[in-house]
Order: sequence, then structure tokens, then C-alpha cells
Amino acid sequence: MHTNLPVDVNKLIDHYSSSLFYRFIDKGVFLFDYYQKKWFYFLRESLHLKNIYWFPGFSFPANNNNIFMMHRSYNYSQAFLYNPIYESMSAINKINNSLTIDCYHNILAYHNSIYFFASYIYVGTKDENFYSFQYDVVNNGDCRPIKGMDVERTEFASAGHNNQLFVFGGIDDNTVLSSCECYDIATNSWKEIAKMPKPRLLSHAVVFNHHTIAILGGQLPPNDDDEDFVSSNDILLYNILLNTWSVSDWKLPIKTNTYESSSFHMLPEFGNLLFVNGNLDTWILNLVTGVWQHIVVNDEELSNLEDHKSVVICY
Repeated sequence: MHTNLPVDVNKLIDHYSSSLFYRFIDKGVFLFDYYQKKWFYFLRESLHLKNIYWFPGFSFPANNNNIFMMHRSYNYSQAFLYNPIYESMSAINKINNSLTIDCYHNILAYHNSIYFFASYIYVGTKDENFYSFQYDVVNNGDCRPIKGMDVERTEFASAGHNNQLFVFGGIDDNTVLSSCECYDIATNSWKEIAKMPKPRLLSHAVVFNHHTIAILGGQLPPNDDDEDFVSSNDILLYNILLNTWSVSDWKLPIKTNTYESSSFHMLPEFGNLLFVNGNLDTWILNLVTGVWQHIVVNDEELSNLEDHKSVVICY
């Protein structure tokens, strides 16, 4: 239970377990109360930083009521810890010193660590260099390198489960991948797992239960060279125990991918899946009935969002 939330937030929430969601923009924060099924907006001047663009999907609860956040400004990225109680923002120097300028990165939070999978282009060439490291949130914030994937890639979906990290699809050079890999944290080793039925990138990954990871939406490669990538609303289900794939008989309410600042959050105690799109469009899926409930956002709250990109996390 969060006992030190700001006073105006405490007035809104009767019960905190998996009920409060933060959605950041560059000048404030939206809070979604699951019980009231409603978004609330609060101005936060500490988030209003010049030339800051908060990365969708790269924010997580950290330690001591802090929230880990990534931003991009011009050609470099930096990591911060944001405390919503004291409205304080502090740079994480050990991470920032480990990231190269103008790098692209995928980030996965699992247990007490944040895993970075980064790449950059050598100056004057088209050669891409990959590197990976683990940031320990608890033990002095240490960074240590980890072994690279068998097939290095970017723009992949990822999830952590049972002391393993799973990566799905993505893109290698100009090839969209269906291949998937699993990283064993204890042995610092990768292994190939079953390929997805279709190649895709920019998908979301959510652990449904102890044996199933869902791959939601993403972009599919075009059928013709003249066509653009196509966003998807289908769901692929990976069975961890059997190392097999199936296609879900229910779909997302809209087509989406990670570039659209969308996010998914499991609420296991309610048997629901929360889906929030970049414009605050919000849906809740009942996993038993397969029925989506659309949460209507009022115009006053949407006026605060304007055209700002935002990120959402479970808090």
C-alpha cells in the first residue's frame, strides 16, 4: 500500500493495490483509478523539462516510491528516477555513462533489475554495433554486461518470467524476424525457442500466467515492396512449457504498436487486462468472457494531453 502519495491523490484512491496508473507527459501526469474507471490530471512542473520526450514503455516502478523513466533529447537518451511525492528528478549516472550517444535501445524490467539491449551505428559506416547490460536497482545500482543474443535485433517484444527473459521478433538489419530467444539469467546464456507464426516488430508482450506469454499487436511486414508496414490487432499466445504457439480467438479493439505510446498491464487479482493507447483511449478486457470494456475519457482531461507523447506504468 502506498501511504505517502500526494494529498490530492490520496483523496481519490480508497485502495491502492494495482488500482493506480501513472501516465506521464512533458508537463504533468495523468492518474487512472481502476476502481473509479477514470483518469485524473495533475500538473507537475518537475516533469516540464526543455526538449524532453519521454519514451513510451520505458518507465517502471523502482525503489523507495521512485519511478524509473527514460527520455530522449536530440541525439542522446538518459535515465532518471522520478519521485512523485517530492516531485524530484535525479539522473542515474551509472546507466547514462553506459549508454552511447545516439543509441537505440529496448529495455525490460524484471525483478530488481533493468535490462538494456542497445545498438548504435559506427560513425561514417552502416555497421551496427550491439551491446547489452543489466542495471541492479537494489545493490548499489551496479551495471554489468550480459551476453548478446544469438541473433541481435531491435524493436522486439520482451517479457521476464521464471528467472528468464524472452524476446520475440523484431528486426535485424532490414529483415523482420519471427525468431525468438530466451535468456537464462543464472547462466548468462541464450537459447532459441519456437518461431512465431508470423514475423513482426514493435509488439507488446504480457505474461498472462505461469505458462503463457501473449504477443499483442505490432507491425507486420508488407506483402509488396511498395507497401508500408501494417499495424495488427491480433494476439499470439506462447506456451512456455510446451514451446508452442497458438493464435487467440479474441483480438485487440484497435490496431496498435509500441510506437503509438500504447501499453498493456495485467491485473491478475481482477482477471483483467488493461490497454491504454497514446491518446488515453482505455479498454479493460475480461479474460474469462473475452469482452472489452471501453472507458470514455472526458474532453477536459484530453485537452491537457494535446499532442504530447506519454507513457503509462502500473504503480
